[in-house]
Amino acid sequence: MDYSKFPFQRGAAGAGVGARQARFLDTLGSPALKRKNLDGSVSRKVGDRLYVDPAPPQDLDAYLSSGTMMDGEVRVVASRDARGTFRDRGSVMHRSEITEWTSAAIRYYGNGKSSNSKMVWAKGDDANVADFNGQPAYVLDVTQYQSQNGTVYNPVYTIKAMRAYVGTERYTTQIGWSQPTLVRLSDRNQWIYSALNGVNCINGQYGFLYVVDFGSARYLGNIKTVEYQLATSFAGNVISPLGRFGVGQYMRPEYSQSSVPHPIDVSKCPGIEFHLSADGGLNWELVESAPILKEFVDTVLPLPSQTWYATTFNIAVNWFSSMTVPLNAQQAVVLMAVPYVTDTAEVRLAVNAKIKMGVVDLVARTVVETVVLEDSVTPSGGTVSDWAGAEAAAVGYMAGWGGIPIKGGALFVVRPFGAEDYRDNPPRCLFTTDGVNIQWQSSMPWPGWCVGVPAAISKDTIVIPVYEDDRGYVLYQSDDLGESWKFRATLSANARPPVKVESRAYLLEFSTVEKIRDGEAPANATPGAPWVSDTRFAPPNV
Repeated sequence: MDYSKFPFQRGAAGAGVGARQARFLDTLGSPALKRKNLDGSVSRKVGDRLYVDPAPPQDLDAYLSSGTMMDGEVRVVASRDARGTFRDRGSVMHRSEITEWTSAAIRYYGNGKSSNSKMVWAKGDDANVADFNGQPAYVLDVTQYQSQNGTVYNPVYTIKAMRAYVGTERYTTQIGWSQPTLVRLSDRNQWIYSALNGVNCINGQYGFLYVVDFGSARYLGNIKTVEYQLATSFAGNVISPLGRFGVGQYMRPEYSQSSVPHPIDVSKCPGIEFHLSADGGLNWELVESAPILKEFVDTVLPLPSQTWYATTFNIAVNWFSSMTVPLNAQQAVVLMAVPYVTDTAEVRLAVNAKIKMGVVDLVARTVVETVVLEDSVTPSGGTVSDWAGAEAAAVGYMAGWGGIPIKGGALFVVRPFGAEDYRDNPPRCLFTTDGVNIQWQSSMPWPGWCVGVPAAISKDTIVIPVYEDDRGYVLYQSDDLGESWKFRATLSANARPPVKVESRAYLLEFSTVEKIRDGEAPANATPGAPWVSDTRFAPPNV
């Protein structure tokens, strides 16, 4: 192509939005045309010459958040220092593109960039693939986007996640993400970018999915998944720059197996299992000893093989929930809602859950229980379909999955029971230095469904988004491990108020504030404990 028509274009002639629009102007009859493009560049046609003026450089903000405005647009807001009022950066999607119970949060992609994900169910012939029993595994196309300035989000890659067919549409597809890390490889530093994870289906077999993204290349983690079983969820958690702790889940079939080619041996369905990786998620090993799951192993795994019991089994698996926070190079603290079933006079096989703290020993490869915080029992008179006990634990007490590494230990934000509606329980911070001894802080002054996800912005300071009727979406900070809170910034005073959604007890709009830059440099992904996500920092002594 002859690029001589671009005499004053700065950069790569003939490339980019500005050049494409300039060539379009060249096809129009008028001798003088001008167009401002979405990326901020300006395309001009003057006689037989084309010009492209590049977009002016934009300030790179340090903090980003996102939420839904009155018109339904999900917009990014940003700030240099997370003080005052965040400024509007632009639209990333329309709220109708995601479900009402899904957060529209912006995440830290790594290397000073932000990311968001869009999920679209495949259509037509691509809507599903056949699993090993010829059942339809529904395909969810998940696209990861990234942005340098929070204004323009460009697609990075797309994965095809699957919803395993269990015989009911009661359960949705779970797509997780894990934080980015920075590691030293031979003579250079290498980002391992934020990872998407879930389940796929290849050649009829369900498999756990974990994307290892190096930027220039991407790989799928090698995670052993039990063959001829219904793998339904996988979540990988960062526990060091190269360390990952994964939780895999399986369900039983709720459909008749009388005429399928590969009847599922439900006695071999593990329900819940843990995995560890020491190479950034490329290869995983099974954690063989997990005494923390004792009640689940004793009451859920032995359920009879008849199809009727599959519903109870799957409800228990579905309401398992966990948070993981590393303590040092050899240990991580976990907070888990561990389901179990009871057979009572009023409720046959009620699904309950114990909320436990435990310690992951990365050397011994065990997960042991240390403290039982709550026993969430299904109320008298309920039924198995109410999901009351286990649901209140998983999406009430554990709402928002707010666990963060901070100087000296691990901080969790939970919602202890007390209110009639578990979504109204005020959040409360608990801090531990060892996964055994707990320091409880005072309850926050807001209902849980109006409080977002906590984040550390330094070794001593944590922030949390809140919705208040008189101020809108705001940001509070604490310098004393969540004992007291003070106003820090306004995220948005004009956004759509939050909606109280079933099975969600945390803020879904402006639910997170991500720190992506530290001055002119990319931010560390775990400012409260930099060693967790950057090999240049030494971990604390055991």
